[in-house]
Amino acid sequence: MKSKNCPSISALMGLVAMPQSKNIDLSGLKDVILGEKPSIFPLTIGWWIVLSIVFIGLFITFLYVKKRFFPSPYEYALDELKRIKKQTIMPVEVGKELSKLLKRVAIFKFGREEVSLLTDDEWAKFLRTNGKNFLTPDEADFIAQSTWMPPQKDIAISLENLYTHTKDWIKFVLKEK
Repeated sequence: MKSKNCPSISALMGLVAMPQSKNIDLSGLKDVILGEKPSIFPLTIGWWIVLSIVFIGLFITFLYVKKRFFPSPYEYALDELKRIKKQTIMPVEVGKELSKLLKRVAIFKFGREEVSLLTDDEWAKFLRTNGKNFLTPDEADFIAQSTWMPPQKDIAISLENLYTHTKDWIKFVLKEK
C-alpha cells in the first residue's frame, strides 16, 4: 500500500550523498601504525586471580578426595572404633570386634609375621607392652579371650573405659606412621 506522498526507499537512497572513492582524502591516516601483537606473558592481574582461584579449587578438591576416599590408617582405625561404639551389640561381641581392630592396627604397625600368630595370653601381653599399658590387664585379657567367650557372658569391665583405652592405644601405636 503506497501513498502518493511517500517516496520509495530506492528514491531516498539516491538522494544520500555518497562520496566517490577517488575523491576521499586519506592523507590524515598516514601516521597510523599498527602495534605488535601483545604477548600472553606477563599475565594481567585478572588472569592471575582466575588462575589462583582455579589452583585453590583444585587443591581443596584434592584434599577432600584424599580425606574422603583415602583416609590415613589412624583416621580409618578411629572411624572403625566409632562404628563399633555405635553398634548395639553384647559386650563379648564388642571385645571380639575390638580384638579384630587392634589386630589389624598391630599388623599394620609391627608386621604380619610378628602379630598374626598371637592368641590369648600372648596377645594380651602384646597389647599391654606395645601400647604403653594403656589397656589394663583385665581389659587386655578380655579383648584377647573374648573370641572364646559365650556371647551372653557378663563382664565386669566398663565399656566406656574400654573404648577410651582402645582409642589411646591406637593413638600411641599409630602416632609414628
